[in-house]
Amino acid sequence: HPSDHIHSVFHPIYEFIRQGIPENDFIFVNQVNDDDEFTVCPSYPATFVVPNVSKNISRIIKLSTEWRKKKRLPALTYYHKETNACIYRCSQPLLTLTKEPGDNDYMSNLGTTEKKLKIVDCRSGFSASENMVQMGGYESSSDIYDVNFYNIENIYSVRDAFENDKKEETRERQYRSIIRAAKDVVLHIKAGHNVLIHCSDGWNRTAQVCALSKFLLDPYYHTKRGFQCLFEMDFLAFGHPLATRSFNIPRRRDFNSTSPILSFFLTCIHHFQSDLNLDMPWFLPLANSLLSITYNDPKVSFFIDNSPFSRCSARQDYGRYFLRGRSFVLCDSDSRRWTFKRKPKNTLALRTELDFFFNPSFKPRIHVPKSKK
Repeated sequence: HPSDHIHSVFHPIYEFIRQGIPENDFIFVNQVNDDDEFTVCPSYPATFVVPNVSKNISRIIKLSTEWRKKKRLPALTYYHKETNACIYRCSQPLLTLTKEPGDNDYMSNLGTTEKKLKIVDCRSGFSASENMVQMGGYESSSDIYDVNFYNIENIYSVRDAFENDKKEETRERQYRSIIRAAKDVVLHIKAGHNVLIHCSDGWNRTAQVCALSKFLLDPYYHTKRGFQCLFEMDFLAFGHPLATRSFNIPRRRDFNSTSPILSFFLTCIHHFQSDLNLDMPWFLPLANSLLSITYNDPKVSFFIDNSPFSRCSARQDYGRYFLRGRSFVLCDSDSRRWTFKRKPKNTLALRTELDFFFNPSFKPRIHVPKSKK
């Protein structure tokens, strides 16, 4: 696989080629300069994809980052080649005097009057309005996009429900709300509508709805390698703060920021596996390994930090053991770039032998681009 040399299953270029995105309709944005600085959005992957909306795309991207919280502009996360519909993800818009998104030039290219953009706001309408006090905001339905609020509860409510055994009904309600959002995204995509998903910061509820929707849409993600790619992309690459949520980041622990988001997401996947009768014998061992590494080892942080940029910077701040997709590797904390040294004796990483995680019932339906003569 082309991404083997970087110890990661997800590689943006190869993944979007697999999805079959049209070359002329999208642009790969490489935001890393010669000094390893992320110039567009620090919590986004080094390379991400945006629609080719106009010749002045650089100005539109810059304007969109200014009007989205934490500069998390709408970026492509999935292209459905059967209907040419896309799933985009971002953070909430910032408040403007007109109470409309300041990046309308960007947004106006994601939907039309015939095929409206479906905006999935994971928050409740009340919660979205409350964010206006902190200069946050939300979109309003218009001629080119429809807005729906899904009342998916925030990380604090999820943590409280998991800690209290008497709140089983609350947990079930939380599962139903996020699963309903994912299923609605699938219906919109199959009807040919583009979908934009966001919450407040765009990395907790948004990551889960994006990943669950893609899991339902694409059977490639039902394989061990596909699921790893899905998880690396929508959680790892797009800046979900998993280290902070798992209370497993050295010397910067903040209990108020913890939440069992990983457990919540894997439980939803297990629900789909059972409900759709998917043959995924590798899933439970993989899920147990993920949970064990993330929550049970006090000395090793699973992702050591919360975004590609911060993980790159973490080499100077934390210990010498890091997880790079396939196995723990010993990295030189003084080097500018990650360098593979050797595997530690006690490897706690996920087992990746193909005979252990292989899904024998999977029949691939993957778009393979024809080589140009």
